[in-house]
Amino acid sequence: MNEIKNLIDEKFKEISHKWIKYNDSSSQFYKVLEILKNSDFSNNEKNNLLNKFNFHNFCWIKFKKYSGRSTITCECEIISENDESFIFQTDHNFVLDSLLLNGTPKSLKLFNTEKQKSWKKPDDGFTDDFKTPIDEELTEQGYILYKETHEELKSKNMTMLDYRKLNNSNLTWEKIPEHLIDLIK
Repeated sequence: MNEIKNLIDEKFKEISHKWIKYNDSSSQFYKVLEILKNSDFSNNEKNNLLNKFNFHNFCWIKFKKYSGRSTITCECEIISENDESFIFQTDHNFVLDSLLLNGTPKSLKLFNTEKQKSWKKPDDGFTDDFKTPIDEELTEQGYILYKETHEELKSKNMTMLDYRKLNNSNLTWEKIPEHLIDLIK
């Protein structure tokens, strides 16, 4: 049994926060869901955690410690976004078969499942010749890069085609969508 303890110690060697995870295709994932279902979390907390697990396609728990001599038992913990916890016991294989979570759920922002908020193009006077509204095609950061590129080319009295020739780009006409070719020339 010392061999099992050594395997667990080796798995968590030099790791201070012993967070582990299971992909949603694993049997352990469903075991965690069953443990969550039978936990003393409120229904709201259970649903919240379940939604987070499903959103990321994996679940996470914290390994606390192992104990025992002839039979090794592991103590693990499910911790909610509100720092509520549920401690449960499991066998050593459950822990040894896990994947390591590289950080804590909060540091990895696993509790944040909001979709990117939509944005509207600022009224900054920048226009282009595209028929599709620019805020439907680009993210806010993409728009900023797009605008800066065009402003830089304009300040140098260059077209995109001039820039391409100057920088010997690997871009070929076959890779450029048909509706953009006329705008680039």
